[in-house]
Amino acid sequence: MASVLPLELAAEYYDASTLATLSQTTKECAASKMLEAQWGGVFTRRFPCLAAQPAFQAPLADARGVVRSLLAAPPPLLAGVSSLPPAPRDAEGRVLPLREDVVIAAQLVVRGDTALSHRPLVKGALRFQDVEDLSGNSDGEFWNGVEGPNWLLGIPLETVAPTWDEHREVMRQTLQLPDQIELDLENGTTVPGDLPALVEATCRLVDERLRQEIYVVAGDQVWRLNAFQAAIGSLDQSVGMLEGNFDDPFEEVCNNGGSFIDVYPFVPLQCNFERINCAMATTWMMGCYDGEYEEGHSPSDPLVYTTDPLGFTKATELELYAQWQSCIVDGIVASTGTDDDDDGLSYFRQLLASTRPVRIARAVRA
Repeated sequence: MASVLPLELAAEYYDASTLATLSQTTKECAASKMLEAQWGGVFTRRFPCLAAQPAFQAPLADARGVVRSLLAAPPPLLAGVSSLPPAPRDAEGRVLPLREDVVIAAQLVVRGDTALSHRPLVKGALRFQDVEDLSGNSDGEFWNGVEGPNWLLGIPLETVAPTWDEHREVMRQTLQLPDQIELDLENGTTVPGDLPALVEATCRLVDERLRQEIYVVAGDQVWRLNAFQAAIGSLDQSVGMLEGNFDDPFEEVCNNGGSFIDVYPFVPLQCNFERINCAMATTWMMGCYDGEYEEGHSPSDPLVYTTDPLGFTKATELELYAQWQSCIVDGIVASTGTDDDDDGLSYFRQLLASTRPVRIARAVRA
C-alpha cells in the first residue's frame, strides 16, 4: 500500500477515472521485473518532453522510481488557497529556483488504459533564460494586451511522430476530423455545414481521448504544473474563434465575387483549459483548416486540415497564461519587493513552493 499512498493523498487533484488508472499503473510499476535500462526506455517514450531536457541526458539512478513519482506528482492547488508559501532560498540567500535553471516542458498525450500507457503526440519546452521579459512589457509597453506581471507565453511544439504528415493523420483520426472543408462560394455554405458542431465535437473528443501534461524542470527537481481540467468548459471561446477567423472573412469572399481579400478564411481548432492551477490557463492549437499558404490556391478550393507549423504560423502551439495580477489582488501571492515581481517570476516561485517536486538522481558512473 505504501507505493500508492501518494495517489491516495493526491485524490482531490485528479478526476476519479484518472486516479484509478494511476493507482493501477503504480502497482504495475512496483510489480514489474523489467531491467533498469528498459525502464529508461519507458521514461523516454512516456515523457519525451522531459527526456529532451539536459537534466535527463545522464542515465537515471532509478528510472522506474522516476516514472512512478512523475505519475503520482501532485499539482499546485486549484482553489481554496488563502496564500501561497514563500519560495525557498539557497545557502547564499538566493530565491529558488534560479531564473537560468527554469524550463517549462509540456506534452499532449492520447489516453491509454493506464496512465503509464498514455501515448505522447506533441512536446515542447521553453527556457526562462531565453525570454527577455516574461511579462512581455519591455519599455513599459503592454504585450498582446497583457498588463503588469501577467504572462502570455508561447511554447513551440514539435511532433513525437517521425513526420508532420504522420502526426496530422494521428490527430485527424483521434479527433475524428474530416480531411477538408469544402467551400460553396455561390451559396455561402460549407461541407460539413455545421462548423460550430465540428469544433464542439473536437473539444469533447479532447476531453475523452487526450490529456495535457505540463512540468517545470529546475536542476534535479521536477514539478507538475497542471491539474486535470476539461476543455469543454471553455467551448464558447473555441467556437467564438470561428466568427472572426472564418465566418466574417468567408462572407466577404462570397460577397466579393469569389475574390481574395486581405484576410482569408480559415478554421482554427484550439482547446482552452481555463484553470490548470490557481493562477494559470492554457490553450493548445490543435491544427487548423487552411489553404492560403498553398501556391496557386483559389478561394473556391477546399480548406485542408493541417498541423504543420509551416502551413500556418500557429497551427500547432501551446499558449500558457498566468494571471498574477488577480492573484495579487486576491492575496494568493505576495509581493517580494524585488525586480522579479515585475515579470511575475517571484509569484511563479511561490506557486512551485505549494507542491512537492520529484527529485531526480543520476546513476554514478564507474
